[in-house]
Amino acid sequence: MKMIVVQHNDVEGPGLIKNWAIKHHYDLDIKRPDQGDSLAEIRPDQFDFLLILGGNQSANDPLKWLQDERNLIKRTAKAGLPIYGACLGGQEISKAFGGMVVHSTAKEIGWLPVKNVSGDSNIPDQMTVFHWHGEDFTLPANAKLLFSTKVDDKQGFMLGDHIVALQFHLEMTPEEVKKLTDFDADFIKESDAPNAIQQTAEEMNAKEIPSDNEKVLDYLLDQITKN
Repeated sequence: MKMIVVQHNDVEGPGLIKNWAIKHHYDLDIKRPDQGDSLAEIRPDQFDFLLILGGNQSANDPLKWLQDERNLIKRTAKAGLPIYGACLGGQEISKAFGGMVVHSTAKEIGWLPVKNVSGDSNIPDQMTVFHWHGEDFTLPANAKLLFSTKVDDKQGFMLGDHIVALQFHLEMTPEEVKKLTDFDADFIKESDAPNAIQQTAEEMNAKEIPSDNEKVLDYLLDQITKN
């Protein structure tokens, strides 16, 4: 089986999702639209799973490949294939199905809590996850809310049986956290304001990855691929 992985920069890769993919016999095919890889001609009969990762772009940027990405999301959903989006990927899913991406009331940067509001007892009531965003999504029609924070009550949703979009990152490894804090250090500096909820790069890199993260990640991936 093949998993199309849409990656938007050099540092936000599939991370822990790669472990799940190997266990379930997926080959990863990484596409880099930011480097010129075309998404416009990819057909759903050419793959089995669509993964849209985070990035330093905005879903509202006037870039043709972002629209091509949303069109790919819609083609994939129409074919009934599983789709998972993290951060920018989650925002692209929201926008593809009529949601909006708006500026956050407060930027969330670092290891911060999210609350499980899904009613699913297989997910802990509260988790500490990695945030790196200054924009939020709204829920598309018929989406089921999964997670919230005090700052943003829309941190993740499920759409139908095969689509999950999260505002945060469950897939991050320690190596990727370090790469991101180096690669996008200006984002931390620019966000150093009273309306930002954030940690320093040192605090982010000192944090061990909570074991719940990969367990919940695997559970969500299992849920959208089980039918």
